[in-house]
Amino acid sequence: MDNSYTTTPKGFALQGGSKSYDSEAIGVSLTQPLYRAQNSSNASQLTAVSEQSAVALKAAEQDLILRVAQAYFDILFAEDSVKFIASYKQAISEQLAQARRSFELGAATITDTHEAQARNDLAAAQEIAVRNDLAVKKDSLRRVIGVLPDSVAPLADNAPLERADISDEGKWIATAEKESPLVKSQRLILSIAQYEAEKSQAGHYPTLDAIASYSYSRASDGSLGAGTATTAAIIGAQLAVPLYQGGSVSSKAREAAALEVKAQSDLEAVMRQARSQVTATFVGVKNGLAQADALRQAVASSQKALDSTRKGFEVGVRTSVDVLNAQQQLHAARRDHAQARYNYILSVLRLKASAGILDDKDAEWVNSLLAKN
Repeated sequence: MDNSYTTTPKGFALQGGSKSYDSEAIGVSLTQPLYRAQNSSNASQLTAVSEQSAVALKAAEQDLILRVAQAYFDILFAEDSVKFIASYKQAISEQLAQARRSFELGAATITDTHEAQARNDLAAAQEIAVRNDLAVKKDSLRRVIGVLPDSVAPLADNAPLERADISDEGKWIATAEKESPLVKSQRLILSIAQYEAEKSQAGHYPTLDAIASYSYSRASDGSLGAGTATTAAIIGAQLAVPLYQGGSVSSKAREAAALEVKAQSDLEAVMRQARSQVTATFVGVKNGLAQADALRQAVASSQKALDSTRKGFEVGVRTSVDVLNAQQQLHAARRDHAQARYNYILSVLRLKASAGILDDKDAEWVNSLLAKN
C-alpha cells in the first residue's frame, strides 16, 4: 500500500514537503469448536428427520398399493354387477313373456303378468344405475394411475385366496407396534423432540474452541529508507461459560420439555390406533374367507332352488311369483359372493398395511389371482 504525508514548517530551521512510504498487512485466524453439547443432539436429530422421510415414503407406497387395489376391484365388482343384472333382467323378460302367454291362454291371472312387469322395470332401472356406477369406478382408477386401461382382468374362478396367517392376532399387533409407519413416524417425532430438549438444555453448558491466528505487517520509512516488520502467531484454547442470558435458554428448555411430553402422549395414542386397526382388519380377514365360501355355497343352493321352482311351476305346484323370487335370490347371491371375494383380498392387504409389512410381493400375489386371458 502506498502512503504519503505532508509537513508544514513552523520555524526557520525546518523545511516542509511531502513524503511517501509503503505498508502492508496480512492476517489469518481459525476457530475450531472442540466441545459443543448441542452438536451431538443436532446430528442425531437430523438423522431422525431423514429416517422420518423414509418412513413417510414407505407409508405412501403402501397407500398407493391399497388405493390401486381398491379402485381395481371396484371396477371388477361394477362389471360383475352389470353382468349379473343383465342375466337377471333376461330371466325376468322370459318369465314376463311366459306369464303373458299363460294369461292369453287363460292358464294364469293378470297378477302374474303385472308382477313380472314390475320386476322387469325395476331390473331395467337397476341396470342403468350399475352401468353409471361402472363409469364412475373406471374414472376413479384413471385418477389413481393416470390412465384408463382398455380392459381389466377379472378374478379367476379358482383363485386360491388364502394369503395371511390368521392364527395369532397378538403376533400381528406386535408387528404393527414395531413396523407400522404411523408408529415409526411418531417414534421419530418423539426422538426429534427429545433431541430438541437436549439442545435447549445445552444452552446452559460451556463451550470450548481451539483458536489459531497469524498476522504479518510491514511499513517502510519514507525519509530514511528503512522500515519495520512485525509477525505474530497465536495458538490456544478459548473457554466460554454462559452466566445469564435473560432467561431465554430456560424458557426454550421448558418449551422443548413440554413438546417432548406431548410427543410421548401422541405416541401412546398412535399405538392404540395401530392396535385397533390390526384388530379390525384381522377380524375382517378371519371372517372374510369363511363368508366367501359360504356365499359360494349359497350361489349353488340358489341355482338348485331356482331349477326346482321352475319345474314346480311347470307342473303347477309353484307360481310365477315363486320363480321371480328364486331368480332374485340367485342374483343377490351371485353379487354378494363376488363382493365377498374382493373384500377378502382387500382385507388381507389392509391387514398387512396396518402391520406395516405391505410391499410389492403382495401386489404380485393379487396379480396371480387374476385370470390369465
